[in-house]
Amino acid sequence: MTIYHQAGIQNEAILRFCSTDYRPDDAAEAYRSLYAGGSDVRIADRAFSARFEARTVGPIVIFDRWLSGVSHERSTQKIRTDGFEHFVLQANLGGELVVTTPDATKIIRPGEIALLDAARPYVNRCDAAHIVTMSVARHVIENAIGDGLDLHGRILGSATAALLLDFMVSVHRNANKLSLDAAPALIDALSSLLSIAASPNSSAASFSDVSPDKLVAAKRIVRANLGDRRLDPEKIAIMAGVSRSKLYQLFKPSGGVDAYLQAQRVRRLKHLLSRPRETRGIAELVYLCGFASESHASRMFKTMFGMPPGEYRKTQRFDGSVTIPRDRLSDDPIYTWISALNFG
Repeated sequence: MTIYHQAGIQNEAILRFCSTDYRPDDAAEAYRSLYAGGSDVRIADRAFSARFEARTVGPIVIFDRWLSGVSHERSTQKIRTDGFEHFVLQANLGGELVVTTPDATKIIRPGEIALLDAARPYVNRCDAAHIVTMSVARHVIENAIGDGLDLHGRILGSATAALLLDFMVSVHRNANKLSLDAAPALIDALSSLLSIAASPNSSAASFSDVSPDKLVAAKRIVRANLGDRRLDPEKIAIMAGVSRSKLYQLFKPSGGVDAYLQAQRVRRLKHLLSRPRETRGIAELVYLCGFASESHASRMFKTMFGMPPGEYRKTQRFDGSVTIPRDRLSDDPIYTWISALNFG
């Protein structure tokens, strides 16, 4: 493993790893240790090889990886331990990439991109694969294509994801040429390309009818009124100054108005459960978030985060913060970078 600094968008460290730099018996263990903070690594008995370069680019962590005979599992135990909830975009440039979520196992073909929610379980398996991966702060995904409720394990096809894939590769290759001032523009570009790739009808015509300003305004209205249990599409449309049909069109890439509303309520509940001095019971917090019942809130929470609210609360420290081994941050670059996406 090599870590060095290079002038670029944040003068950040660049991490390089190559399994051939180690003795055969040591390479697998060295690779496992790199990912121990966020994933459980499984190595095939034979044919394991790994080479990658990783770096941060503003609020993005990007990897260029050549992997064979290895899988990475984001388990429920890891989720409850680290509290990470960013999104991961895995673009297959060649070879075999297979992703398994609780719902399905899917083959990611060359040119396709898998969209994965780090707050939900998944496993990926790589054989002779060249993969570019972006770990992105959750708010970037939500602002681009809505809540994460229906996005975990979604495959962006090669026809609609081509521009996004080219962007991911280009950002990695040219990061050292970018200034710090370029970070906001990069995020804007990523958001636009995500919107295009994730749209069910990804075309210029379909996007010309969707006003980003109206969508942003509607989302703000939802977030500001989550405690109102009478909040529904009709009320949101009136407050946003659009028709109901227009509102449904705006939220279609997000899975619909109701899906977005419920996901935001779940995220608000999670935030309250994580607050340092929050002593109110779950039933009261559920009411404050606008849920009709505690059972409904529990089902939605488990769908998004892999565990019910009560169990999640037990994973928090007495002061309300996520249990994070902070002593690792100084000597574990991947863990440090991913932590910054979630808690920085």
